[in-house]
Amino acid sequence: MLPVFQFILKKYNYFPEKDSSLYEFKGITDGYGKYTFEKLFPGDYYLYVSGFDSISGSNVFGNLPVIHLTDDLNDNYKELTVYVSE
Repeated sequence: MLPVFQFILKKYNYFPEKDSSLYEFKGITDGYGKYTFEKLFPGDYYLYVSGFDSISGSNVFGNLPVIHLTDDLNDNYKELTVYVSE
């Protein structure tokens, strides 16, 4: 699996746009498609992911609003799956 770029923006609950320079936190997934954002405070966030699908030969992206609350976390950890499309 190719790496997927992860971007997260705080204080948003809607998709702002694909311009990755707007996002405050950025990262690249590992070989299993996983990435961990650390030290996020409770609040509203918007997660945007983009990458390249080598099988279809096209760029893919996905996005997801995230409400990060202290009462829905297990050991201050929350796992999310973001589906991507062309």
